[in-house]
Amino acid sequence: MSLNWREIDTVLEELRLPDYHIQQVYQPDFRNLVFELYRPGARIFLLLSLEQGRTRLHATTRRPRKSRKVQRFEAFLKARIRGGRIIAADQPESERVVRFVIERASEQTILWLRLWGGAANLIATNTDLTILDCFFRRPKRNEISGAVFDTGFLRTGKPDGAHARERFTVRDFPDSDTLNEHLDTFYHGQIEDESVEKIRSECVSLIRRRESSLQARLDDVERGIIEADSSEQYRHQADLILSSLHLIEDRAESVTTIDWANENREITLKLDPHMSPTENAHVLYQKAQKAEEQRQDLIDKQSEIRALLEALRALQTQAQKTDIIRELTAIRSQVVPSDRISGNEQKKASPGLRFESGGFIILVGRNARENDALLRRHVRGNDLWLHTRDYPGGYVFVLHRGSKSPPLETLIDAGHLAVHYSQASSEKLVDLYYTQVKYLRRARDAGTGTVLPTQEKNFVVRMEAERLQKLLSQHSRY
Repeated sequence: MSLNWREIDTVLEELRLPDYHIQQVYQPDFRNLVFELYRPGARIFLLLSLEQGRTRLHATTRRPRKSRKVQRFEAFLKARIRGGRIIAADQPESERVVRFVIERASEQTILWLRLWGGAANLIATNTDLTILDCFFRRPKRNEISGAVFDTGFLRTGKPDGAHARERFTVRDFPDSDTLNEHLDTFYHGQIEDESVEKIRSECVSLIRRRESSLQARLDDVERGIIEADSSEQYRHQADLILSSLHLIEDRAESVTTIDWANENREITLKLDPHMSPTENAHVLYQKAQKAEEQRQDLIDKQSEIRALLEALRALQTQAQKTDIIRELTAIRSQVVPSDRISGNEQKKASPGLRFESGGFIILVGRNARENDALLRRHVRGNDLWLHTRDYPGGYVFVLHRGSKSPPLETLIDAGHLAVHYSQASSEKLVDLYYTQVKYLRRARDAGTGTVLPTQEKNFVVRMEAERLQKLLSQHSRY
């Protein structure tokens, strides 16, 4: 709702702007200006708004916020009229155009505030109507510096506006308020309501995106739990081998025995002929232990993700109930994608790429700048650093997780990423080395991000296309 000409007249009559000095000019955004005005015994903030659907001027009790960067027209006004005195402020011919005449050091500037909805503008001219600058520069309307301001709307000899006065009136407002006070309260409330809905919408959208991402991760974890639920099978096979030692011939590739746990049916178990039967059983026990550890890690992660989902749903309920901007802003700040799945921990967004393997987060720097940024701000001493040997490439970090060490599968995954993001990406068998971040030393006078590793360990990665593709498919989700 913009002001009509009768309301503009009333605002100007209440303010009595002549003899006010312009002490400061603020442009808090791209649609509004605020003048800080002073005369002995009075100080006011005058809002000039060019927002479509809300074009207006009125006094406001709210001190404007300073913009981070001084805008072009704001800088012009500060140089041209700050410190000047308003010697006239009127609405010529009831045309919703306010004319301010401002004098500073015997130089006059005229500000034409046009409150015409989609054609709103604030135009500064000198006394011969040459345009000095405009809030909105519009060449098609000839509203540019150096052009002559068109005052065709000032129709001399116009009747005293009887028809217009019949059509427009000052809308009702509380008797206890002036029109300026009413407008300030009304528009502030309207803008605040819009801000509440905007922030609420942002919160809900962020929560839903985060919830969708977490649900995808939860689905992956639950599939992993099902796949990892093989520890008892490995352990049972090992028990069967040990109970059938008398049946196993030297260098046998299999053994057929009775499975007492399955209705005494015959079962054939494969053996590695290069190992003794006891060693074959030991390998199966190791697989059982590894599968159980992986399963327990996945179960822990499942609980953590479910807790995060519950917290997100609680935040969404809170966002839908509150109308307080401060609370909504706090909710929005909490809905930040977490790099590490942990209860309440929030991580700053890191450069490069993020992956997950076996419950561990893997960060990848793809160039010197990302490598350096990760080293400086996003990894800690106990995190692992991996790099290809003899080939330039990105840095790969496996983030430390409590007292747990990364399993071999996670190291192999990290190795695949280190190879993929290096000049060895076309090789099938690649040497790598790794160490903890605390054992890296920056190379003096070397390029950005260059480090010298100590206490490093070596390992070899045989590239598996399926494993690499599965890792790379994560990037769209994490």
